[in-house]
Amino acid sequence: MNALWAYVREQIITQPKFVALKTGIEQLAWLRDLVEPEPSPTLRAVGDEYFNRPDLSEKEANSCRRTWSDFARSVGVATLRELKPELVAQWGANGMKSDT
Repeated sequence: MNALWAYVREQIITQPKFVALKTGIEQLAWLRDLVEPEPSPTLRAVGDEYFNRPDLSEKEANSCRRTWSDFARSVGVATLRELKPELVAQWGANGMKSDT
């Protein structure tokens, strides 16, 4: 079985367009051009960016912090990349706690 995977690896590296054509996975043709993605922003960093806006009153910032904290705890993920629409919808369906 290891020989099979070694062969598949070699083919992807040496003939990416051919493998893409034969497998129907077009992304294999440009796999070598991919760059490693930058780290995803954390929910904490996104919140902090918003809370530190100069046009936000202290009262608004505190209210937003409470809501954002509830949201972040509720969805159970640390980064934006992990956040899925279903998690946001579930949070909304559960009553979106907010002190506004």
